[in-house]
Amino acid sequence: MTVASSTAKYVYTGDGTSVAFAFPSLFFLNNDILVGVNGVLQTTGYTVTGAGNPAGGTVTFSTAPASGAVVLLLRKPAFQQLVDFVNGQTVLEGTIETALDRLTMMSQYLLDALSRSLRVGDLDTLTATEDLLLPSATARAGKLLGFDTAGRPAPTSPSGSIAPGSISDTDLVDMAEAAVKGRAAGAGPGPPGDLTPVQLAAIVALGGGAAIDGANLNNGSVANSKLANMAQGTLKGRAAGAGTGPPIDVTGAELRTIIGNVSSATAGLAPASGGGTVNFLRADGAWAPPGDIVLATQQATTSGTQFDFTGLPAGLNEIVVAFDGVSLSGTDHLLVQLGTSGGIEATGYVSTSGLVFAGAAIQAANSTTGFVLFVGDATRSPSGQLIIRRMSGNKWTQSHANVHSTISIITGAGIKTLSGEIDRIRILATGANTFDAGAVNISYTR
Repeated sequence: MTVASSTAKYVYTGDGTSVAFAFPSLFFLNNDILVGVNGVLQTTGYTVTGAGNPAGGTVTFSTAPASGAVVLLLRKPAFQQLVDFVNGQTVLEGTIETALDRLTMMSQYLLDALSRSLRVGDLDTLTATEDLLLPSATARAGKLLGFDTAGRPAPTSPSGSIAPGSISDTDLVDMAEAAVKGRAAGAGPGPPGDLTPVQLAAIVALGGGAAIDGANLNNGSVANSKLANMAQGTLKGRAAGAGTGPPIDVTGAELRTIIGNVSSATAGLAPASGGGTVNFLRADGAWAPPGDIVLATQQATTSGTQFDFTGLPAGLNEIVVAFDGVSLSGTDHLLVQLGTSGGIEATGYVSTSGLVFAGAAIQAANSTTGFVLFVGDATRSPSGQLIIRRMSGNKWTQSHANVHSTISIITGAGIKTLSGEIDRIRILATGANTFDAGAVNISYTR
């Protein structure tokens, strides 16, 4: 490291390793030492020690300045009197020495500042920056009445001394009426002049008369009164199927098409009722009379092994399975199974059905794979119904009553909890029998 000889300022060249730099002159307060690196005043990243030591002190950086970096240590004592001498007071030699030393330090600082700039009106702030930006006599050459190396030009015209906001409208030269100050398009850089309305329109039009598009309109600047007149009973929009384009006057019928009808999943308009006075609008968007019962399509059971009814709507609370002379090829029983969107469920049922025959003992059958309906003989063909009702959630109960002849009745009950919402029913045999007579159907109340 190299040291410039000065009692108020020391300049070093960093080597990328050293963090400690000496200030080998007396200073009274640690914050009397200003620190700069490459012309930038430092406020953090270093500590100063040695205040009051005649041999001076040390500036220690937390991170070593880069190799070749200019490190400036400047003593700038506070411009204030630290000792107040009172008449009749005994004054020690050390106190007098300290006061004189501080005056000497202030004089050294001011002399050093004046030697580098004649701008003496702002020494307290200017010279600290000047010291950091212009640490050498070579760098300060030619800067006496100018500015520092930050690139600011020296004042060359009276405008440099005009205070901001000091020129009023009446101080400006007179203007022609219906004109504004500016530079016409294509006139190149230069002083402002009085623009004519045509020149102003060319600037506003962004390109010498080009049409003003939506991008150049201020948001919210077009009032309703500026829009084209509309036919009564219409709204601005685009009809469904009209493709992309400018807004048009949409009719009521077109608006209804855009909104659409209400459904179980979407808000919308009520569809046409189809007439009548007692129908109501259901949650699925359809009109229906109170207690609307939906009857599915009957299926003949004259052959085959199973019959499915699918697509049941959500939210049902009661389903009726109807039998009309259904017959099996052997001694199996009828079985009714419930299902969800995941498929038919064939476990978890608690079900019993019995045959009451005049003059004979009761015969019964149990099942955990479905709701069982007792048959047990190829000659028997039950007719009647099996009623399935929601108990709560996805838990369902069932009861049934069927006849085989004028002297017998088939009856029973059961319960089953599904894994989800019911949406299908299957009728089949408990074993390998096939169907050979009759028909089945279901109905439900929405």
